[in-house]
Amino acid sequence: MRVLDDGGTEVASGTTDGNGLWHFAVPSPGRYRVVVDAGAGHRAETTMTIGSVLSSDGRVSSGPTEEEFTRFKGVQIVIGVSLILGFCLVLWLLHRSRRGGTADTGQSPPVS
Repeated sequence: MRVLDDGGTEVASGTTDGNGLWHFAVPSPGRYRVVVDAGAGHRAETTMTIGSVLSSDGRVSSGPTEEEFTRFKGVQIVIGVSLILGFCLVLWLLHRSRRGGTADTGQSPPVS
């Protein structure tokens, strides 16, 4: 994990403990970018603003643990794949209806 100030200078860095928590000295008030790189392409970043007043225990955030932050998002994946498959089905049905709904055998229809 890294904390960068507005100018891109690193003000803190480190790794999480066994519970997914990370502690560092609270920087001076301002805007900061927090970058989390869990490896294997799992990278996220967020911006936070440190005000002049902190909570009574000095915490800036009691945000999610590493496990919560990197949890597998199965529901979102299933929804995304379902939308893609539904879109493909609609395209296939439109294509089929334009062909008249019958298979093309390459033969001319019978003449009455």
